[in-house]
Amino acid sequence: MFRKAPIKIAECLDYLPDKPGVYIFYNSLEEVLYIGKAKSLKKRIKSYFQKSQKLPKKITEMLSHADKLDFIVTDNEVEALILESTLIKEHRPKYNVNLKDDKRYPYIAISISEDYPRVFFTRKTSNPNYIYFGPYTKPQNVRKILDMIHKKFKIRGCKGSKPGKKTGSPCLNYHINRCLAPCTGKVKKTEYKEIINIIIQFLNGRRKEIKQGLEKSMKLASSEKRFEDAARYRDQFIAINEITQKQKVATIQRLDIDVLAIVLNEDIACVELFTIRGGFLLGKDCFILEKTSEFDKSELLTVFIKQYYNSAFRYPKEIILSTNIYETELIKNWLSMKKEAYINIKIPRRGGKRRLVELAEKNAEIEIKQFLNKEKLKKMREKDALVSLKNRLNLSSIPYRIECYDISTLSGSHSVGSMVVFLNGICKKSQYRRFKIKNISVKDDLNMISEVIERRFKKLAYPYKIDEKTHKYKKDDKVYKKEYKEFNAFDLIPDLVIIDGGKGQLRIAKRVLKELGLENIFVIGLSKKPDKIHLLNKKYPLILQENSSALLLLKNIRDEAHRFAISYHRNLRNKDMVTSILDRIYGVGPKRKAKLIKHFSSAEYVAKATLQELYDIKGIPSKVAQRIYRHFHRF
Repeated sequence: MFRKAPIKIAECLDYLPDKPGVYIFYNSLEEVLYIGKAKSLKKRIKSYFQKSQKLPKKITEMLSHADKLDFIVTDNEVEALILESTLIKEHRPKYNVNLKDDKRYPYIAISISEDYPRVFFTRKTSNPNYIYFGPYTKPQNVRKILDMIHKKFKIRGCKGSKPGKKTGSPCLNYHINRCLAPCTGKVKKTEYKEIINIIIQFLNGRRKEIKQGLEKSMKLASSEKRFEDAARYRDQFIAINEITQKQKVATIQRLDIDVLAIVLNEDIACVELFTIRGGFLLGKDCFILEKTSEFDKSELLTVFIKQYYNSAFRYPKEIILSTNIYETELIKNWLSMKKEAYINIKIPRRGGKRRLVELAEKNAEIEIKQFLNKEKLKKMREKDALVSLKNRLNLSSIPYRIECYDISTLSGSHSVGSMVVFLNGICKKSQYRRFKIKNISVKDDLNMISEVIERRFKKLAYPYKIDEKTHKYKKDDKVYKKEYKEFNAFDLIPDLVIIDGGKGQLRIAKRVLKELGLENIFVIGLSKKPDKIHLLNKKYPLILQENSSALLLLKNIRDEAHRFAISYHRNLRNKDMVTSILDRIYGVGPKRKAKLIKHFSSAEYVAKATLQELYDIKGIPSKVAQRIYRHFHRF
């Protein structure tokens, strides 16, 4: 009757509650494999192990790796749905359908709790004092919207909870007429917040209401001879009118709807989203779901709705779909609860709404074809680049694993090294490593490269090498079945090592490798301006054509190593600056320092804070607040 379950799972099958909740399957390494929800945990989980139950191939494979089961009981099925979506987004399990790069979608945030709120780009949505709009799929579209907002409404673009520079003088944006300079009191708080309210209405799609309000304000200001205010209202009215005219793909009625259409092609699905507010198409977004061959349209669209609207901050009155979804009533109840108003979900059969769905489907078909073509071209270019690199460097095999090393320092302080890894021409960020230089008194580039190379390669445990036929790593002619991702970054010998620098850096790296008995590793130096490849056995550097695929790949790898080193160096430097400013104050330890930075966003704004603002921070005693204030305001 039952399939054989792993011991840890079998032990809990008889004790499962007959209640709604979320269940989680783990493998032997405690990695999350699959997350699901159930109206009855007992019935759902037991169904996985009934022989009569026909399971999808993907779920069968998941169960073959499952070693442990955990579950969380909820009060009702709606709560289970919310928890399931949240956990899937957090853990991104291998056997759940996930939106491509779901964690990276950008948002527009407005810091409404501040006296002079900011409108800015963000990928984090955790601050309860901000309101968010999104998610969007393309960062460039978000930046275009923000650029237009700053240009037309002249709100501040400076960072931090308080506007302005420490000097108190207005910045360049004021002088080029792109900021109202609230830092110098040139605009009242009430007037500034009126502008922010207009921006919120604009982002919510309430264009008609904004225009009506601005027209009234303009006439009133003009009648009261407040001509500067009237001119500002006029400019804002024109800006909104221009945007509305650009977006005049309008429907027959003043609808507030989201249109969702899904298209499948090979192992990829594309969901097209049209956002329509007040009858105007505010934008369209394309979402890619990968590894979908074993799922039907209904299941994929259900998964998308759960994941997308779990991250959303604005909801339509109605969602219209191209195909049926599962658990329609449950999802309606969940979305209605989030919006605090009823949301309808339906599939239109005729009329204007049906035409919108068909239009979304056509766009999805075009988007998925473009995506597949880009992926194919990308893979072709990557393969061509690796083959070209092998030929130009006279390597014995294609360099499937390439590592690149760079050093970042400023006058010998906060010296760091970076290691980036590219597999088959694609960056493998999970295997990047960074090194804080610590063993050298004289921190010049050559000594630092020596330390980084030694620390990386002295830990090399097993000389795995790639089998050109199977593309698997092997040792002593025995092919290891273990997946490549389970290896540590330091466990594998690279096919090619790139050192950012010239002959000097190259010599020192080769010397260290020889001392470690790894002289067979192929190493090159890559210098720039112009780009030259340095080889120890060549008197003159190798110069490739500027547009060659091999050189473009090498430059991409080098630039990534440089970016990774610079970002680590900058983080250490900033951390040290914060430490040096706040650690001098008695009573401010790591936890209080973190609270101050979180509240004010930087140590500079802590220094500018008033005593009352310091009093208002939870977890900072009044005596410590006074001490902080006196530290920065000594007379």
